[in-house]
Amino acid sequence: MSKCDCMNCEYLGSYKKVGNVRTTYRCRHSDQSYILRYFLEHGIFYAPGFLGFGKEGFPRKTTPKWCPLRKERAEHE
Repeated sequence: MSKCDCMNCEYLGSYKKVGNVRTTYRCRHSDQSYILRYFLEHGIFYAPGFLGFGKEGFPRKTTPKWCPLRKERAEHE
């Protein structure tokens, strides 16, 4: 697995409900069709682009397999 670069990614989106202590992290990459297609092909029908919840920082330690940037890096190798 590759090291997570989501925290420094320009496409990281976060949302915090009013009165809630945890933050929701999502991928806001422009290639949402690739993310949605990956989720459907793998039988995942819940929250495409969802990265995780966190109270103090970002919870992921590895880049998700469905990351469009990961796909682009693999194509250039």
